[in-house]
Amino acid sequence: MKNELNVHQVLKVFQKIIAHGTERQGVHHLDGVTADSGFDGYTVTLSDQDVTLTLQFHNSYHLSSKNQIAEQAFFEKITQIDRKSYA
Repeated sequence: MKNELNVHQVLKVFQKIIAHGTERQGVHHLDGVTADSGFDGYTVTLSDQDVTLTLQFHNSYHLSSKNQIAEQAFFEKITQIDRKSYA
């Protein structure tokens, strides 16, 4: 990923998915993105079918993806969720 991760945006999207998404087996789903958190609450994970972003304690993160195109599509989904107003 070329740019610095926007941790504030990731956490905001995580909260939107938890609040407005559908829960299945402890994982929340919204608009093609899933959100999960570690047992301690310090680790959050956002993912789709091609990318997994794990945000850890002290804002360190790990990004796993098939390729840069998949990463770009994933972050576009994140941006769309961030901008969208859910009722």
